[in-house]
Amino acid sequence: MSRVCDICGRGKMAGKKVSHAENKSNRTFELNLQETTIEIDGKPTKVKACTKCIKTARKSKYLVPSLVEGFFMSFFSRFLW
Repeated sequence: MSRVCDICGRGKMAGKKVSHAENKSNRTFELNLQETTIEIDGKPTKVKACTKCIKTARKSKYLVPSLVEGFFMSFFSRFLW
């Protein structure tokens, strides 16, 4: 299974690990994915979501309906770099 958030689509990110002696080696940054249950069309559905999306969902009520309508990706893309 891929380690990608089902809501925002974020995945692995690449970067460098830097030691005290400034030696640099490649590394990957994994998302903190959790399997949660959200309601889509009145039915509970299991999704893999990053903790950032889970936190946003708890703060706002418009997350779940906008996910169903496809509006969520256009709304959330403003906050992703």
